[in-house]
Amino acid sequence: MSSTEIKALVASLQEAISAENESDAVKALQGLKDLVKPTEEVLRETRAGVAVGKLRNHASSEIGALAKSIVKIWKDAVEENKKRKASSSTGDDAAPKQKKSKSEKGSAAASSTNSPSSTPVPSTSNSKPSSSASSSRPISSLPKSSSHSDRTSDYPSIVTPYPSSPRTFKGDGAHKPGLGDEVRDKCVMLVYDALAGDSNVSKEVLLEKSKGVEKGFFSNNENKTDNAYRQKIRGICMNLKDKANPGLRDAVVRGEVKALDLSTMSKEDMASQTLQALNKKLETENLFNSRGAEQIAAETDQFKCGKCGQRKTTYYQMQTRSADEPMTTFVTCLNCNNRWKFS
Repeated sequence: MSSTEIKALVASLQEAISAENESDAVKALQGLKDLVKPTEEVLRETRAGVAVGKLRNHASSEIGALAKSIVKIWKDAVEENKKRKASSSTGDDAAPKQKKSKSEKGSAAASSTNSPSSTPVPSTSNSKPSSSASSSRPISSLPKSSSHSDRTSDYPSIVTPYPSSPRTFKGDGAHKPGLGDEVRDKCVMLVYDALAGDSNVSKEVLLEKSKGVEKGFFSNNENKTDNAYRQKIRGICMNLKDKANPGLRDAVVRGEVKALDLSTMSKEDMASQTLQALNKKLETENLFNSRGAEQIAAETDQFKCGKCGQRKTTYYQMQTRSADEPMTTFVTCLNCNNRWKFS
């Protein structure tokens, strides 16, 4: 299977995962497992290892198990190829070295027989055995430490290593945006630096995404490069650089979040999934705790708890929306203290 076909299969896998289509995702994974002949070069070029590796902890047990088996198969295959190359190169070097050692021994023997000083000298009782033979062990024969054993990744040979230092527009040698406006060009470079930090995506893709982000802010600011435009660009760069929110940066680079949509997203939308879940939990708790002291919860068996199945509950109602909207009912289970609401 060619690299183009593998990339297409990886793209279909990502689309199926985004659409939560489990059957199509399983088919794509099975195709990668059956058709791909894994080599380090192919996996680096297509980034198939990265796409499959992220699915090992997927909510679907079938997808997770299939992804784990594929990663293991690919890892073993790549390591086996490395061992074969190492053994073949060692075998090629062994023959000339052996010939060289034999020729050196022959010349040494000839020189010893032809030399007039080759007569053996009797040893005296005062002479001591030389320790140079034991201490002259060649450095090349000493064991060498391998950095490969220090790797902690589950599949280090499949994933392209991330850069040790943050990438930048200048460091990557990317082409100037060429938007015809010096301010806009500099803003594109700022966004590029924010996206590129720990990314291993090509500079062409990063430059395209950076231009898209800048274009969205420029158009939403009535095509003006005033202070408001610059402040918004700085704000999005801070959000993209946030180490606690790598998901936003990765989503923009992978295309899961459209670059043009960033200019209309709120801070809550750009927050990490962990922070969004925490905010939602706090919002729910605040709603339950915001009732006045005069409000009394009535006990009823009209509601069934979805957690324990009991009908021993209390409830109260409160107007949380506009006056023409129905009141929100808050229910608490007296058996397991589970709480829920509905309108």
